[in-house]
Parts: sequence; structure tokens; C-alpha cells
Amino acid sequence: QSITIILCAHSKLNVIGERQLFGLRVLERGFNVIHADADALLLREPFNLFAGGDVVGSRIWGKPRSVVQRWGAGLCTGFYFLRSTPEVIQLSRRIHAELQAKAEQWPDDWQTSDQMY
Repeated sequence: QSITIILCAHSKLNVIGERQLFGLRVLERGFNVIHADADALLLREPFNLFAGGDVVGSRIWGKPRSVVQRWGAGLCTGFYFLRSTPEVIQLSRRIHAELQAKAEQWPDDWQTSDQMY
């Protein structure tokens, strides 16, 4: 099962936190999630890229430094796929809880990469 969602927002709302919460709710209902920022242009169908993983995303090299030092790279949240499995749902819950707790302190790329580590 997959669902394609396109959201655009420019406001003072917590867009990152709301995006994560919305994705979590979609996962909890048994649907897979694909997120792509507006500047991530898909030139062909990406589904074959997702066949081998439950969490698939692009790498970010420079930050957050603590994650890059442990992993060699971090997970960029500008494009990712999440398969609706119990493990991914739990991971998403942990990420969302951390984002809520530290909303003013850390970017979402750090929280996602840190929780996956």
C-alpha cells in the first residue's frame, strides 16, 4: 500500500513537526510514506529503489557532525520512504517525541539520523 501526499506551507506553524506527525499517522494506518520536498524533482518512478529497505532516504554529508562521525553520513529528510512496519512505526514515534521535546534546539535531520543510529 502506498499513498502520495503533496503538502506546501509557508507559515509560522511547526511544519517539520506536523509533517512528521502526519507521516506517523499514515504509517499507523498501514500505508507507506514517501516524502519529497518541493525541490526534489522525480524524473522517473522511484518504487524500485524502495524494494530492499523499510527506511530509504538520501544522505546528508556535513551535518549533524555527531551523526556523521558515527555513521559517515546522516539521513536527509528532504526525500525519504518509510514502510509501514511495527519497527518503522516505533522509530517514527521516537523521532516525533524527540522533535516535540527539542523543537527549538535541533533540526529534524539530526533527530531522524540520531534515532536510527
